[in-house]
Amino acid sequence: MLNSAPRFKLAFNEGEIRHWAARNRDEKYKKALAAGKRLSGGRYNRRDFDDIIEWKAPGRIRHLIKQNTDGEIADALELAVAAKKERSSVAVLTGLSGVSVPVASALLAMLRPSRATIIDYRALRSVGCSRASTSVNIPLYLQYVRFCRKVARAAGVDLLRGLGGAECGEDQG
Repeated sequence: MLNSAPRFKLAFNEGEIRHWAARNRDEKYKKALAAGKRLSGGRYNRRDFDDIIEWKAPGRIRHLIKQNTDGEIADALELAVAAKKERSSVAVLTGLSGVSVPVASALLAMLRPSRATIIDYRALRSVGCSRASTSVNIPLYLQYVRFCRKVARAAGVDLLRGLGGAECGEDQG
């Protein structure tokens, strides 16, 4: 946990956000976004869940994700989609084996692309936080999303397309 809340500040020129928002994404990204749309529409299933996981963390957490039953995944997704508070959505997803806050943020970004974005070491670096000194927890994620919404509104871009891809000018692939 952080001793004090970080002060986020873009580590790149705000004028670059539109460039990153306009770029094309790879097929895994498009597949994950389509999976998120199906899931948010009420089709809670492992295949779509796995498509998002594979996009966010290709192969790295597969062995942990397999520990979850289809029913657990469906329940967690249904609760996350129905939750009225973001904290609840993130908390229920992180209750699944292998789902950390960064992975939960990727799931939420695909489920709610206009309201959520991804937090990971690239995203934190893009707002002036070093990976080594920053523990990603739910309060930090909620603070980060609020900051990103403010920046996205000011830049006139969609939250996920604008800031999810502007991670210090790095291509996620």
